[in-house]
Amino acid sequence: MLIFGRITIQAIEWRNRPLDEVYPIVYLDGIVIKVRQDKQIIKKTMYIALGVNLDSKKECLGYRKISQKLNSWGIKTQRGKL
Repeated sequence: MLIFGRITIQAIEWRNRPLDEVYPIVYLDGIVIKVRQDKQIIKKTMYIALGVNLDSKKECLGYRKISQKLNSWGIKTQRGKL
């Protein structure tokens, strides 16, 4: 099997793994990177959530890649969507 196929299988297993019910500490962080999309350079942010479980072990709880636009989160204001 190709390396990519093994990594894909491991990523799917990781994404579907059970999480603990309680994480006393959760860190949220993000990094902004420039990527080429539709012949343009745009900024995208990769967010990551790290949790510390009751055994004091750090775990990556998940990650999300979104654009810099707030409306991609579906955030609403008093005037409507951003």
